[in-house]
Amino acid sequence: MSTAPLSLPPPERLTESALLNTAVRKYALDNVVRFKRMHGGLGLVEANSLEFDPRADYWRRPERRIAVTYLSNTWNGRCTPTALVREHALLVTQHLDRLRSERGFRPFGVNYAELGGWDAICQQLVQHAGELGPVAGWEKLQQVWRIHEPTAAAHLVQYLQSTLGRVDGPKADEAAFQRRAGWFPYLGALSQEDLARRQRFFYGYVNLLTSTNAYMYGGASQQFASVIQNTPFGTIRGLVRQWQNFGQSPVQTGFPSLNGSDVTPQERKHHSVVKELFGFLCLDRLPFVNGVTQQAYCTAAGTTETYAAMEHAGKTNRAWLAGDAGRVASLSGQFDQMWIDAVVPTAKLVHFETVDRQADFARAGDSPSSLIDGTLSKALIASADRVRSSVSPEQKAMCALHLLADAWLLENPDKHAAVIVDPQPTPPITTKPAVVVAVEPPAPSLVLPPGLKQPGELALAYLGAGAHVLFAGAPGTGKTTVAQFVADAWNQKKDQLASSLPRSALPTTVVAHSGWSPFHTVGGLVPGSDGKWQQAPGIFVEKTDAGWRLLNSALVLDEMNRADLDRSIGDLYPLLSNSVSEVRPAGIPGVDALRLSERFRIIATVNDATLDDIVYPISEGLARRFVRIELPGASEDDVAAFVCDASPESDRRDAAREVIATLYREAATRKFSLRDGEIERMPFGAGYFGLLRSWVLGELVMPPTLVPPALWATAYGILCAGLATAIRPHKALREVLNALTPAIDD
Repeated sequence: MSTAPLSLPPPERLTESALLNTAVRKYALDNVVRFKRMHGGLGLVEANSLEFDPRADYWRRPERRIAVTYLSNTWNGRCTPTALVREHALLVTQHLDRLRSERGFRPFGVNYAELGGWDAICQQLVQHAGELGPVAGWEKLQQVWRIHEPTAAAHLVQYLQSTLGRVDGPKADEAAFQRRAGWFPYLGALSQEDLARRQRFFYGYVNLLTSTNAYMYGGASQQFASVIQNTPFGTIRGLVRQWQNFGQSPVQTGFPSLNGSDVTPQERKHHSVVKELFGFLCLDRLPFVNGVTQQAYCTAAGTTETYAAMEHAGKTNRAWLAGDAGRVASLSGQFDQMWIDAVVPTAKLVHFETVDRQADFARAGDSPSSLIDGTLSKALIASADRVRSSVSPEQKAMCALHLLADAWLLENPDKHAAVIVDPQPTPPITTKPAVVVAVEPPAPSLVLPPGLKQPGELALAYLGAGAHVLFAGAPGTGKTTVAQFVADAWNQKKDQLASSLPRSALPTTVVAHSGWSPFHTVGGLVPGSDGKWQQAPGIFVEKTDAGWRLLNSALVLDEMNRADLDRSIGDLYPLLSNSVSEVRPAGIPGVDALRLSERFRIIATVNDATLDDIVYPISEGLARRFVRIELPGASEDDVAAFVCDASPESDRRDAAREVIATLYREAATRKFSLRDGEIERMPFGAGYFGLLRSWVLGELVMPPTLVPPALWATAYGILCAGLATAIRPHKALREVLNALTPAIDD
């Protein structure tokens, strides 16, 4: 007898998991893509060393902060003709830098009121910007992008003047971090050659730190983007170098870093991004963890300390592989095959130079191959390939083992390590074709979007403390979906939400209605089959041998403000707050008491934006019995993931991404979207983009007579159809959509 590798099925199943189980293989390949991005990014960072302190070299220098804001707002999506845009951006940043180095410009900081006010600072910037000399090719940029200002200086001055009157200066116009990242290499660049080196460094740095699942899908970007933008790059690079020596010399797993409000570095090793990044960079020694696998590893190691559990898993798996050439060869071969199969989609990478529409290249006399991203992505993949070629078969086997462990756990979240009889060593992978196994399609299920996991588990914690929960937000934000997952976890007495639920097993869900009365919610008398009146419990109540009581489980109450709940459940108020153990319901003969149930919880939803006026206000007495959790509107990443991530790479998927990016750019330009820290959000959820998602997946087939010649135009038409119901409560959305239409004519 011996212990199987942590959290894996029996070893003879490893090959089956990788070759025959589509879901397990997909999870593993997705994470190989992240492995390539992180290790390739680290290689570019090391090969193009650069010291950059975001606070001293960017945030606290108003001339640089406004330069990045100007470039990201004016030229994102317009980087063609590429050579001319690059030259223009370099001249602008160099010219603004000279204001400090040659003209004695002194303001340094972000509290502009203490520096004399933004208007006084901006007037100095405006005067200096007006002295920007001629920019070669400006007439061409005017023609391509229909710019009215006659010179580059006038264009820059016009933008600077638009910020006058603001207390915080450029803050209101700052795009999300990844949309600004492509312009950071220009800060301090001395020449086009120096710019190219700095682009390689920043491209590697951003891919290294933003490729984790937690950053891309788990909502951790909102806290970690600030860390990236405030911590000196040398500090983070030094921590990463220590991690690379893990297991070979004493190493700290800490991550002392700065966010926007920190005066001194704060420990952030417990951030989900940091834990996952640490695991990926040490994958040949340790597994990486996420919200599903972390608990399994900690349980197996008998500890609540994540890094200790990761180290325990690494030791267990090394011991299992030690001395078994068959196992090493098999898993090493699987890693090599996964490496070949895991093609890094360009849509997943960071984009430094973007053009929103293919037609813009033709108008500019340029081509997509001129964008720096193609060169940078090839350099990143080549850097990652060098990592793979430098590791031993044993290291590859450990990487494969940890990738498969994660994938298998995600597909089988309730299964953990087991003690088994050692089988014969698994033979190495050969070139024989894989056997195709026919499997019965799974029952339809509801999938929990990654962005809803964090608010859902927060709600589950509130239920455990005795509270009821109210999910609030605009339509389409996933309130009902997350409420059902929370109710399921509560009813099943789990401390984590499931990743998917069979639709046939969803918890009880009711939709509030304006016609509700105490009869519907508490109960009353109804005629029986014998013609006599009998008692019937309401929606919130159940009848037991001991009498009537509240349900002993969670109830999802959808759109609770569509019922007059003060009238409908007033009898239950003392029970909802645990003020009493029983109440006497009025008007139900024979029912002396309605008792409290220990497990009764209401998980309610409410739309903060409504499509009609049949809505009742939620009284203070009712509201105080609920903990309110806000679900924000959809970010560009939310929508792109919802629309595109379930489909393979295709022209439809590329067109959808293109139209989504253009929508968000126009929404930000016209101040329609809402700024949430670093993120632009729509005032509604990703659910409004379901029609576009169906088209990308091939479920929506347009009649041939209605299909425009350009795929982008088809995607645009479907986008407009899906957002049609959002135009009524958000009338300015029509202007945003209309601003996209010129692309159809190009």
